[in-house]
Amino acid sequence: MMTEIQQNIQQGSPLARSTVITSIKFAAASKQSNPESIDNLIPSLLDCLKDSDINIKKNVLVSLTAVAHNHYALLKLYIEELLVQSYEEVTFRPELVRTVDLGPFKH
Repeated sequence: MMTEIQQNIQQGSPLARSTVITSIKFAAASKQSNPESIDNLIPSLLDCLKDSDINIKKNVLVSLTAVAHNHYALLKLYIEELLVQSYEEVTFRPELVRTVDLGPFKH
């Protein structure tokens, strides 16, 4: 099953990929999860951080947060790459700012 998950992370529609990435979050949070199978998926998750779709990036970061909370030892080998890619994502990007008109106020 993990090979199918790994294949679906790399190919398919953005919605399908996002769903598969979210399933890793729930697998990492489960008490019955196998840490070895999650460890095999971490490089694929880190590759998805380079994706152009913002929803995929968001779901990858949420899934990696679940791994960090439940299986923190798995991230030791990837911490440097994870930090570099995460810091790139937290920079201010004006194209993501949305202005909302709330009557006399704009936020």
